[in-house]
Amino acid sequence: MDKSITTRFGSYVLRFICEDQGVLDLLDLHFHDYLLDAQPDVSIIITVVTPEKISTVKNVSASRYEFLDKETVNFGPNLIEGRWDFCNKRFNLLISKSLMVQEELWLFDRFLCSLYYTLVMNDTNRNHCPFIVHSSGVIRDGRGYVFFGPPESGKSTIASLSRKFTVIHDDMNIVTLDGKSVMIEGVPFNPKLINRTNEKAPLSMICSLHKSDTVKLERGSADEFTRKVLAEIFLPMPLFSNDRKSAFQYLLTCVRELSQKVPYYRLYFKKDERFWDIIEKEEDKNGKH
Repeated sequence: MDKSITTRFGSYVLRFICEDQGVLDLLDLHFHDYLLDAQPDVSIIITVVTPEKISTVKNVSASRYEFLDKETVNFGPNLIEGRWDFCNKRFNLLISKSLMVQEELWLFDRFLCSLYYTLVMNDTNRNHCPFIVHSSGVIRDGRGYVFFGPPESGKSTIASLSRKFTVIHDDMNIVTLDGKSVMIEGVPFNPKLINRTNEKAPLSMICSLHKSDTVKLERGSADEFTRKVLAEIFLPMPLFSNDRKSAFQYLLTCVRELSQKVPYYRLYFKKDERFWDIIEKEEDKNGKH
């Protein structure tokens, strides 16, 4: 029996290899909509261990990880110890048994986001600039829409009210600047096990979320969008780096470019589908992006 599963994270293919069939079954469910059969860019070998088998690191920074040397990282802290083989594109992970349950996989997802940024920042052939936004992503009539905001702002509500369209993720999405185009797609993991679709689309509109007794759409400025969205983006810090200044500069450049390419609105909404009618009227009036 093949002891591996393969999934797509943005433009990269990851293969997870593990002797523990229970862990593979868990990951199979977690990545279900993004599984594929393709040659991997990276192989990730997982060994599940008891917590005491992982190196204990004290005073881990707010980024949740520290690199112990140029090839080894401790994440969590003390939940994952990874050794990266750069030449062979293999990552050997010791993962605490406590992490490999559905309720705790969100921390593993955070690790994968950092791994994704590691691949992005070390990709010498990269001609695109992606970043991960805490947001709800929906595709409607072939166009992508991003709805962002702090916790409890309504991202999951927006997703549940958009089921007649294509929900790609209700919490985290990848926005990619690629020349003149801007694309949106979901991240591969699915902690809430919602129904979603593994698709991407050109980004047509970005909305910050505001719960209200009325339903309306207000055009916002590029500066306002930049200020608001920066707090909702997973900082592009690769593993084996503590250069937060460079990571933030990359992010700020991306967000400023995005603000010039895609219209930003403040969406005031109630728990019904009428906000889509408002969006449609706005696009009919000003043209679809």
